[in-house]
Amino acid sequence: SFTSALCYHRDLFPSIMLCLCQQRAVEIGRLKGDKTPILSETFTLLKAGAAMARAAADDPDDLETLWKFYKRVSRAERQLEAALYRAEQ
Repeated sequence: SFTSALCYHRDLFPSIMLCLCQQRAVEIGRLKGDKTPILSETFTLLKAGAAMARAAADDPDDLETLWKFYKRVSRAERQLEAALYRAEQ
């Protein structure tokens, strides 16, 4: 099944998810025309999360690297939050 294949190939999962997210972002970008700040910040958050997932799959014991990626994810989340607040103004 699809789920068991993903579990078996868990090391490929972050790369697959990043590829799917990139494809989806391109589709959304085509529908909306130019990239909006919210779309751009959302995609940045997805890339940061996928990079962290890749690092965790590669070496789950490398906490120094995982903290580095966590900071990137947190920064991307804050930037998305700021873009959402700006859009409400």
